[in-house]
Amino acid sequence: YLPVQVPGAGLKTGDSHLAQGNGEVNLNAVEGAFKCLSLRLTARKDLGGLVQWPMASTPEHWVIMGFHTDLEQAAKMAVRKSIDFLNAYYGMAKPEAYAFCSQAVDFNITQLVDYTKGVHGLIPKACFTGGQFAGKNGLLLEP
Repeated sequence: YLPVQVPGAGLKTGDSHLAQGNGEVNLNAVEGAFKCLSLRLTARKDLGGLVQWPMASTPEHWVIMGFHTDLEQAAKMAVRKSIDFLNAYYGMAKPEAYAFCSQAVDFNITQLVDYTKGVHGLIPKACFTGGQFAGKNGLLLEP
């Protein structure tokens, strides 16, 4: 999910990686042409309060990202953004969200090769079961 910061903003794609390990440590990810990929874009104005920073969703995880020129600062940003997400989306108090990040969220290096480093947190959706979380663990593809 990418927040739209400017009314009427466009989207440019590029640098499609067909394979890349977590961390991308040099310039040798497997590059590919976008003609072998398919993108579906949906504007989700209803997510404006939730998506204020790039994030992703898989069937198993919420993927919360942090970026900075300093890897430690990128990691701290990923933790802060994860806490904010847990608070806003699941209603978890921030101190509990901070503890949850240490107990259940896997933080991985997204990439090291560029000047701006990346860290992403994988928040497991399986930790949020029961009636109070009904409908909260989908991919958020449709409004």
